[in-house]
Amino acid sequence: MKKLYILLMVVVCCSVRSQVFVGSGGVLLNNGGQETVFSLNVSGLSAMDSLFGLEEVTIDLNHAAVEEVQVYLQSPSGITVDLSGVLSCKGANFSGTSFNNNMLTSITVGTAPYSGTFVPVGNMGRFNTNMPANGTWKLFVKDFIAPANQGTLISWSLRFSNTPAKPVILTSSNLPLVFINTPNNQALSSTDLLVNFGIINNSVGRNYITDPKNDYNGKANCHIRGSSSKMFEKNNLKIELKDPTGGIDNVASLLGLPAESDWVLTAGYSDKTLIRNALTQYAFQQMGHYSPRFKYVELFINNEYFGVYLLMEQVKRGKQRVNVGKITPVDNQFPYITGGYILQINRTDNPGWFSKYPGISSNAQKFYYQYNYPNATNITPQQSNYIKQVTDSFETVMQSPAFLDPVTGYKKFIDDNSFIDFLILNELSKNVDAYRLSTYLSKDNVIDGGKLHIGPMWDYDLGWHNCNYGNAFLDQFWQFENPDDNYPTPTWWTQFMQDPAFKDKLYCRYHTIRLSFLSNNGLNSFIDQTAALLDESQKRNFRQFPILGAYIYPNPQTQAGATYVTEVNDLKQWIASRGAWMDANIPGFCNSVGFNENQVSENDINVFPNPFANSFSVQFNISEPSKVKIELLNVIGQQILMINNDEKVRGEYSQEIFTEKLKEGTYILKLDINGKVTYKKLVKF
Repeated sequence: MKKLYILLMVVVCCSVRSQVFVGSGGVLLNNGGQETVFSLNVSGLSAMDSLFGLEEVTIDLNHAAVEEVQVYLQSPSGITVDLSGVLSCKGANFSGTSFNNNMLTSITVGTAPYSGTFVPVGNMGRFNTNMPANGTWKLFVKDFIAPANQGTLISWSLRFSNTPAKPVILTSSNLPLVFINTPNNQALSSTDLLVNFGIINNSVGRNYITDPKNDYNGKANCHIRGSSSKMFEKNNLKIELKDPTGGIDNVASLLGLPAESDWVLTAGYSDKTLIRNALTQYAFQQMGHYSPRFKYVELFINNEYFGVYLLMEQVKRGKQRVNVGKITPVDNQFPYITGGYILQINRTDNPGWFSKYPGISSNAQKFYYQYNYPNATNITPQQSNYIKQVTDSFETVMQSPAFLDPVTGYKKFIDDNSFIDFLILNELSKNVDAYRLSTYLSKDNVIDGGKLHIGPMWDYDLGWHNCNYGNAFLDQFWQFENPDDNYPTPTWWTQFMQDPAFKDKLYCRYHTIRLSFLSNNGLNSFIDQTAALLDESQKRNFRQFPILGAYIYPNPQTQAGATYVTEVNDLKQWIASRGAWMDANIPGFCNSVGFNENQVSENDINVFPNPFANSFSVQFNISEPSKVKIELLNVIGQQILMINNDEKVRGEYSQEIFTEKLKEGTYILKLDINGKVTYKKLVKF
């Protein structure tokens, strides 16, 4: 019996290994974002893996407002994991606060002083991938707001055990796999770094990490992009394909998308559906506009799994992208100087100029235009003056009593159809940055029309009910009316709403597309298909970044125990509730498409296929000799094509219509039989 007891003690001692290392603290720097670094030397341990590794981090930190503080940990090998996030906790102090990925409750839904053990916002299993435990560990504490609320780290500790945080292991995926490897495992930053860039994409079967990089394998410049999103550990990335020397752009097709050299990898970190950006691009494309094409992928950086990303086209000039004319440094005279141009309304972090008039704010703040194409380096003084004069003239007209004049008013300067579609999608998504940030404008040469177009869409991870400020979380009210004293919305949008013709056009367009791809069912169909595609990969993504059920700034709500399914359902519910409000409140009147009181049954006409590519067929029956008129209309009721206009005898008729010259988008087929009318919505892809 005594031998058995000794044997059991040996087993217990061998199976429960735990070593704790304690570090000292100090006063935190309080200068508005610089991090304070605390170091701790660890020795005598083996490499960390899923059997023995880092299990828990404990901190004692005094700070009157921990929402101002971000705490993250770096291993001797350079891997960094976010513990508390920023703006994700609230109140005074972290007192005896432990972070452990084996727990169930996120630190973000605890209450100050957070005494106890919580799940961090990052996965400490990232350390436990056969990496060294011995060496210098660093705890970073960043205080974002100065000079108030001076803080102090009292102490901190690391506990290593045989119940460590588990790493995410991916061997294969139903999604393409993207690999970025930096020289000497150097960390990516906001500065371009030449990296090895590769993609595995098997057309049949799964994609294994051991497969050849068969879609792309070469060099690329890579840097972290974005503004506020840079504070997250899952970053947005800019990719510029390069030749083997790294000096010349390499134009290539990625994942079957049109060949180009410039791409982005969009993280969508705070979007717990991983769908919002894709949904927005899809909807704008369905409206008939260019918006960046995309493919879902899973990303590895220096052989570490980094979750689900959207590989997207970078917004730039080109026949397959923003299709405005090329302008060179010698194009400084009319008509060559008139285009093309691409601008962006955004922050002041890139060269540009302020608007002529204040936007919607309480402090007369003006919004800011950035040069995009030509960029600030390539644009000539003459071209810079010209495009500024164009925007100044447009803004001046919008401020004048004559802005409604059909010849000299705002329609002289803009393509109002693009502005209407832009408004519809921004309002349905209620994007908090709508109109005032990440907003693209383009202008072609006068030979090709020369008017300002708005779009494509960009950065919508905070749209569709994913933001808790700027009234973006409310399913009521117009987002274009929301004031902002830092980055205001242009006053054009409120002025447009003073034009009865603009409102009628808006009303007609909105209610037409709400009957098709912008309907609840139409958008939910895209969401369901995308969620099904991501069913496998999202599980890995949210193990590596355990934010389901956590509060990540600026989520509008947090539900402990939330799942991917509940997040997707919240997105669908938003579409239903926001759409219902807009259905009832869109101003204007439409007396053309879809509002004829003398309609015949849709059963009298059959159109197939729908959607269509290069042709579609129309079948219809008439019961007596009749005058038959068949027209193809655009979504605002203008005739695009007269298909038939003659007398027909009783019978069944079928006709094929060839549409190679039609642009992609939505159309209306109008059948008029002796004055009785029916309509069919058609989509060309």
